[in-house]
Parts: sequence; structure tokens; C-alpha cells
Amino acid sequence: GTQARFDQCTFGGDETGQGNIAHTDGGAVYDMGANTYPSFVDCQFINNEVEQGGGGAIHHYKADDSDDFFLEIRDCTFLGNSAVTDGGAIQLQGDKFPARILTSVFQSNHADDGGAQRPG
Repeated sequence: GTQARFDQCTFGGDETGQGNIAHTDGGAVYDMGANTYPSFVDCQFINNEVEQGGGGAIHHYKADDSDDFFLEIRDCTFLGNSAVTDGGAIQLQGDKFPARILTSVFQSNHADDGGAQRPG
């Protein structure tokens, strides 16, 4: 599988306060496919937005029903992200959701369903 590790990154939130804007799913990160292992450690997701869809900061779509499509988030901050439908900060989509979210902060994220995180 493919591993992508992001350490001490900032997604969005420039000096004007503006983050990334996506038309559909995943304001900062859109991850889809099998055998991928994205990892975010000590990252900041600030003021990212989705105009239509979910996952204001991260949209993680699991394309099959295996357990080998894993998302890890550790020591990250999600601040002021928004989505129109699901998961103001994170949307997990698919049949199974192998994800680990540890010691992270979610503050002022907004969506119609699941301000911080929405599985399904």
C-alpha cells in the first residue's frame, strides 16, 4: 500500500484567516482508494470549507470492505472548518472506517450533520 505521512503541516488558515475552499468533498484533503495509509501528526486544519458535500478539512473514502485502508490523525487541531452536509472537520465514508484519531482538538467546526466528525 501507499503511505503518506504529514508532520507539522498547516492546511488552510493563511494570515488573512482564509483556508482552502473545495467545491465538493474535502476542503483540504480528499483521500479515496484502496491500500492507502494517510497519517497526519501535529498538523493544523484551519478554516477549510466545502461548498457542496462533506469533510470540511478531510474527506476519507474507503473504496472497498477490507481493513487495510487506514487513516491516522494524532495531535492535530481542527479549527473553524465547515461543510454543507456531513463532517465539519472530517467525513469518513464507505462500508468500514478503519481510522484512529488520538489526542486531537476539534473546535468551532460546522456541518448540517456532525460538526467535528461524521462516519457514513
